[in-house]
Amino acid sequence: MKFTQRIVEKYGDSCLHFAVCAWLTALLSPFGWVGIIIGFVISCIISYIKEKYLDIVFEKNDLYGGILGSLTSIILYTIITIFI
Repeated sequence: MKFTQRIVEKYGDSCLHFAVCAWLTALLSPFGWVGIIIGFVISCIISYIKEKYLDIVFEKNDLYGGILGSLTSIILYTIITIFI
């Protein structure tokens, strides 16, 4: 139980950044590549602002989690675009 709790405490916020930024980028995917790029930029900006001004300690891992989530949506959109 303590092991699981430590994992959630350490990576919980990063996982949340990953999920929200991936969802936000995917939400704008019906607008094509312009929507994907706008979604990526908006999610990176929101993630940075949240870390800089709303959190007590600035953690780069949360910012990287958000960027990685957005990139995951971009990669999935690219694969879907190529094969369909």
